[in-house]
Amino acid sequence: MKGWLLLLLLALPAWGHQASTAFLRLDGNQGVLELSLMDLASRLNLDSDADGQLTWGEVTQHRAAVAAVVGQGLRFRRGEQPCALSLTGNWQAERHFNEVFLWLPLRLDCPEAGALALDYRLFSKTPGHKLLLAMAGHPAGMISPGQGEVALGQRPLWRVLAEYLLQGVWHIWTGIDHVLFLLALLLPAVLVARGRGWAVEANRKRVWRQVLWIVSAFTLAHSVTLTLTALGVELLPGPWVELAIAVSVLAAALNLIWPWCRQVLWMTAGFGLLHGMGFAGALAALGLPADARLPAILVFNLGVEVGQLAIVLLVLPPLLLFRFNPGYRRRFLPAAGSVMSLVAVVWTCQRLLVAIGH
Repeated sequence: MKGWLLLLLLALPAWGHQASTAFLRLDGNQGVLELSLMDLASRLNLDSDADGQLTWGEVTQHRAAVAAVVGQGLRFRRGEQPCALSLTGNWQAERHFNEVFLWLPLRLDCPEAGALALDYRLFSKTPGHKLLLAMAGHPAGMISPGQGEVALGQRPLWRVLAEYLLQGVWHIWTGIDHVLFLLALLLPAVLVARGRGWAVEANRKRVWRQVLWIVSAFTLAHSVTLTLTALGVELLPGPWVELAIAVSVLAAALNLIWPWCRQVLWMTAGFGLLHGMGFAGALAALGLPADARLPAILVFNLGVEVGQLAIVLLVLPPLLLFRFNPGYRRRFLPAAGSVMSLVAVVWTCQRLLVAIGH
């Protein structure tokens, strides 16, 4: 919106796992492209006066540069002939998914005969970036930059759902706040709280049982809130969810230094509800196919579980081995908790500022 502050660049690090996503809706030769201003700022120097604030006037000063980036990043072809892409109409800025997006109407001038294909190259250096494409009468699909030419049109539902499954895996692997929280739960799972510290849990079966309970509690809790939030039940505003997730990492990290919470399952389940809302925010940023909303939610959640299980299977075997080393309890665990706590405090402060200003 003209005249209002679009983006506070200093607040960008506060979002630990915001998905980098562009949206393209096509209906015939007309369409709308939505680009994150954060992503555009990574390609173009939009902040002309370098004051850390991006205004609508600064965005409109770079219309030609933005149009050039779009023209290079979206290359359409029908049959054997390339299509001409032009940006038409008025540009707008809209805030959604905790970000500001630039709304760009566009038009394609293509030959009449042949199948339509797209070679997508925008933001190829942004890890995990995706284009969510919606065409009239077809399920939404995701395209990665540098994937090569993709034929557009009817896509089988199983391929659409497979993309959401992979996105669920990718999300937890790249969501460092989720990973730190999970690690803070797993590191003491091979130990038992004694007095003001930790002691070795010698019984391997009890360790595996403890890990199973932790993973199950976290899975059940975040599955409930992920599904509810993704279906449109707003349990907590997005910025406050992000703040609460940072606090959860801090609480779990402090537990490594001093076992203040001996019933880890309650902490796991309680904070798991908050992490589920965070997962739902990432899913909302990806968008949901209109004709397969619930299946997309379920397979995305399944992807999160697959990614979570991979982390557990990677981390737990060495922990079972090292738990007998006194240095693991006396030095490594407090050191890991201190580093995680410092990171969580920084996130908490950043996200508190964003939540208050939201």
